[in-house]
Amino acid sequence: GINAEYGELSDWEGRHLLAVQQFYREDYVAAMYTYRDILEKYPLDLHACNLGFELGAVTGHTEFLRDVPLSVVEHYKPHMPHYGLVHGKLCFGYCEMGQYDRAGKSGGIALEAFPLDSWAVHSMCHVHENQAQTEEAVKFLERTSGDWSRGANFSQHIYWHQANGYLQLQQYEEALAVYDEHVEKGTRNGNTFSLSDACSFLMRLRIDGQNTGGREESIARLWAQHIDEFTVLFYDGHAALSAAMVGDTSCLQTMLENLGEYLKSDRGGWNKIVTSQHGTDLIQGMLAMSAGEYGEAADKLLSSISGVMKKIHGSKSQKSIFLLTTVYCCILSEQESHLLGAEQKLKEFMEWNGATTLQPLSSTTFGTKFNWPIQRNELYVRVLCYCNFVICL
Repeated sequence: GINAEYGELSDWEGRHLLAVQQFYREDYVAAMYTYRDILEKYPLDLHACNLGFELGAVTGHTEFLRDVPLSVVEHYKPHMPHYGLVHGKLCFGYCEMGQYDRAGKSGGIALEAFPLDSWAVHSMCHVHENQAQTEEAVKFLERTSGDWSRGANFSQHIYWHQANGYLQLQQYEEALAVYDEHVEKGTRNGNTFSLSDACSFLMRLRIDGQNTGGREESIARLWAQHIDEFTVLFYDGHAALSAAMVGDTSCLQTMLENLGEYLKSDRGGWNKIVTSQHGTDLIQGMLAMSAGEYGEAADKLLSSISGVMKKIHGSKSQKSIFLLTTVYCCILSEQESHLLGAEQKLKEFMEWNGATTLQPLSSTTFGTKFNWPIQRNELYVRVLCYCNFVICL
């Protein structure tokens, strides 16, 4: 057992060692539950709180993003060092669960306790974004930029949110300026988190009918270095999307071959389970899109998107790029069955996000915002109205 191999360990040490062993085996769900159990007995263990929370995001167990900090928040008092930090996590968890009033209250507590808390700023940005309050989100980030821009390792992601906000408001020069100065700069060391932000922004720009200026070329080259890692499907999906954007079908074929080897390997864990269920269709869909076969792409992406959205790593805002790409292919396929499928998936996502109403697109916006063939029938308009909501995420 644990004690026999490592000597006498305390109960707390043994639980943490177990979690590390589970993590090493890529059994992220088991490790997540182990950290939850640690917190039941040791509620002020911030390391367990951080990792239990993060693994909830990694495995798509969205409720853990709320339940982990909620289980310990009463133990943190205003005079304690990490009081604001736990409330910032709780803000994000409430937001991801669609409980926006509670999210706003927790986020306010966090920022009052420590205005420099980049995570709390980021969480409050999500609260606005997930309710389609794009202008409020942008103004909030502008107002607080003197605080969050000082962050050493997370400001780049907040800049991604800011660039997306400018894009949604059709302030394209501002969006590209933020991308060029901050988002792209974070990708140069090949960090997959930063690369996912860059790829996602550029695809949103393309979906919005804007010229990317070839910016996706450098991002695709960096992503090509990661096509045999298979750590989480979220990153693999972005690598495939990046290759599809530049038409690199060879890279995508190699990725599918690598995927087959990964699924036959002795590696286990949550990501392998999710990838075996949804990864092949997701990457094949990107390959078809890369080749301009939008009908085939729509079939593959529609079959995988619900599982992708609910089981893979990332926030709803981050994962929505896969839903947007699915809708993009469905519209370009110009097949009614695909449009109906796209509409159904968008409805599912909106219900999951706690959204019930949409502001319809004007006919002018319909013609200019989306650079696609215009077919003025009710089905197209409905799909594009839903799509407008998701883009603001």
